[in-house]
Amino acid sequence: MARVPRSSLHFSVDVSAARPWEYVFVTGSTPSLGLWDPTKAVQLSPDPQTKGRWSGAVDVGSEPVQFRYFIGYYLESGKEGSGKELIVSKWESFLHPRSILPAIESASGVCHAHVTDTFGHNAAKEHVSEGWLIGENQNEILLRLHGAPFKFYKNRHASRSYRVKVTPFDLRVKEAGSAEDDDVDDSQEGFVPPSLPSFTDSYLAVLSSEDPRYHDQLETGEHFRVDRDYFVFRTRSVAVEFLGFRIELFVHSEDSEDTNAGERFAISYALPSTMPGTFGIASLPLLAKSNRPIGQIMGLTVNEEFLLAAENSGLNDLVGQMQKMAAGRENTIHSLNSAAKNGADYVEFDVQLTKDKVAVIFHDFHVLVSVAKRLSPHLATVNNDSNNDYHELAVKELKLKQLQLLHVCYLLDDFFTFRQQMGGLLT
Repeated sequence: MARVPRSSLHFSVDVSAARPWEYVFVTGSTPSLGLWDPTKAVQLSPDPQTKGRWSGAVDVGSEPVQFRYFIGYYLESGKEGSGKELIVSKWESFLHPRSILPAIESASGVCHAHVTDTFGHNAAKEHVSEGWLIGENQNEILLRLHGAPFKFYKNRHASRSYRVKVTPFDLRVKEAGSAEDDDVDDSQEGFVPPSLPSFTDSYLAVLSSEDPRYHDQLETGEHFRVDRDYFVFRTRSVAVEFLGFRIELFVHSEDSEDTNAGERFAISYALPSTMPGTFGIASLPLLAKSNRPIGQIMGLTVNEEFLLAAENSGLNDLVGQMQKMAAGRENTIHSLNSAAKNGADYVEFDVQLTKDKVAVIFHDFHVLVSVAKRLSPHLATVNNDSNNDYHELAVKELKLKQLQLLHVCYLLDDFFTFRQQMGGLLT
């Protein structure tokens, strides 16, 4: 049997977006590159001679190789028996991945040795997207502030302009510079901090600005315009039960000419683990420097995500939105086929999580469920709320099995006809 020729496939890529704690990886279509599994990807090494350049090599056969670069970092929960987990930060989101033909491009068993790629750039196009969650312990927590979220007990405080900053911290670890506890030994009882953090920094996206992408926060936060701005703070964690957020309000310091300078005026704390579910609206007390309550944060939205929503990565704007591309109902085989026939490059799905954390394609956020009772002979001809005994349930509060047991009726007339056929026993 003839021996399959092997080549040493070299990778070199310039990355300007990597932070000091991040690493660069390559994954691809061959087993040596992890078969597109990020957890099995090859971690590249920084080039000691060129800043921002990462390189590495793997052995491959003669078959064509497709690959992508991505940026990632590690978090560690600190729980017994758990190790570090890879978090995907950014990835190359080209429609078609990079490709190499080792059978043609190899020379003396070496392939791609003198080629340096640029992260996110390929074939005169630039596509970089946010990463996603790849482990069951990984979570993304979003804190949203909008409208008029601050309520103060004194009018003079309500008329001021504030800057907002959100800082995550581990409840098991005493923060540097924090006030001493009554029991100093209690804060570190039986816990050895892991070598890696269990959470990321909190990044801010101002959806009301011209550039709504996530970015680092300033030392004294960012100015919040009441009834105009929409702030979203994002943090990823592998130990949500030990995660807390410090929310600080800053006012402009009259002694400084720097418009970004500020003096801390009030502070509050939010704990995602105290929310009854993965989504909720919280009201938090605002404390002055003297720890005296001076107001509240009203309507802070806390959302714990298990999957990341895809952002606009600059791909084609032709998306198969059902309202425009299909005459049939949304999220059906007919509507998807109609979108494809109309030439849509992509199809927009409405994806939700059920109560048992199963992703489903379902357009509506709520469903109307009819109770199981016998119908009156006149019900089919009388359409009013007194005769329609419905219960509105959120899709996220139903388990997958419960959702599958529901009979879907699109039109009201169809619904009454179907109930009559079922003898009034539809649930």
